[in-house]
Amino acid sequence: MGGSGFLCLSALFNTLKATILFIYNQPKLGLKYIQRSAEFIDFVAGVAIQGEHYFYYPLILAALYPTATPEQQQSYEKIMVACQEKLKIWAENCPDNFLHKYLLVSAEMARLFGKDMEALDLYEVAIASARQYEYIQNEALGNELLAKFWLGKGKEEIAQVYMTKAHYGYQRWGAQRKVESSWCALMGSWSVSISWIWDFPLAWKRKSVILSPTKKCG
Repeated sequence: MGGSGFLCLSALFNTLKATILFIYNQPKLGLKYIQRSAEFIDFVAGVAIQGEHYFYYPLILAALYPTATPEQQQSYEKIMVACQEKLKIWAENCPDNFLHKYLLVSAEMARLFGKDMEALDLYEVAIASARQYEYIQNEALGNELLAKFWLGKGKEEIAQVYMTKAHYGYQRWGAQRKVESSWCALMGSWSVSISWIWDFPLAWKRKSVILSPTKKCG
């Protein structure tokens, strides 16, 4: 295998590994792999994995930012801004593939820096863009991040609405393990009846989702 092939495979493996770890709520482990990917990613220009790298890198950093040291936060900010700027350029040229990514990263950055109203608008537009261009997994991710936003504000009932949408999105995407773990990972002491999942629009219309704060997950 030539040098360029090795670089491409290394970037691919490490980005995908980081993506999986982030999706399963392990950003600290994901950081190690996305940093490895960063060593090679610029050598694989034109490969689709670049878009995923520059999408998940700032999301991982945003998840770790609140518990980072001041020095780490300063470093994270520079990386997030650089990734955001790259995604913005791509979004302007190819909104189908990159607009929702740029908006979701921007939403997370606005959340971190206390711009709550701006963050809320960005989350909603990002989710709508992902839905429009049929990025089912990123629509689900956007709903999950927005649920976490509301949970952080102590608004559990609102968080449940968006987590339910995320739960359904991951189901449509076929991520069964994520479906099984996502609700418990986020809602903690809340339980949910998921018998409605196969007919979500009808179930939601009839308000047949059953929530109870009495049973702990796991």
